Amino acid sequence: MDPTKAAKAAGAKLWQCDPDQVFTEDLSPLFPWAKQHAIVFIKKVTHETAAVVVSKEGEATLIGSAQDLPMLNRVLKQENVRLPEGMPARQLALSVRCFLAGPGGFVADKEFFTRNKRFIEISNRGDAEKMRLFEQCCREPELERREDSWRLNFRYFNNRSGVEEWKADGDAGSVRNAAPKLLAPERTFSLPYG
Repeated sequence: MDPTKAAKAAGAKLWQCDPDQVFTEDLSPLFPWAKQHAIVFIKKVTHETAAVVVSKEGEATLIGSAQDLPMLNRVLKQENVRLPEGMPARQLALSVRCFLAGPGGFVADKEFFTRNKRFIEISNRGDAEKMRLFEQCCREPELERREDSWRLNFRYFNNRSGVEEWKADGDAGSVRNAAPKLLAPERTFSLPYG
């Protein structure tokens, strides 16, 4: 079954609308570890958004809230992903954020800083303090491995132009805890996309 069709049907059910009012984008290339599942972004004509995990059998499950930690762990187990070595730190950060807070935004790493530095300079008219804050917010995800556990700290630019700071930890088979706190409030930065 086409995963976007299953995701579209899940969106229509969620928003109680005609499936023609739900648009999809397959985000699976962003999650190369997911071989048995597709991760699909859905958007309603009126701009509501969500993410859906679709199994190879066509079972569609909405994701994007803190209560979805068991779903993330179930998918990781079904995919035979061993943490943390089963994916790079940036990929683990993106996966945790998408499953537990929904789609939209970017891992706030040095690559993100380099890609967006010029736009931030222009949009903030050379405001040195804003540039300093932007650079401080952009740092590589920090993955700390222990004998039988791991801890991941990362920052994430959300789609409301704020910055979240996440702390996650787990063991080889699962993410045990993951929680964000707001590092920079909404509309702190003007980014060319949202």
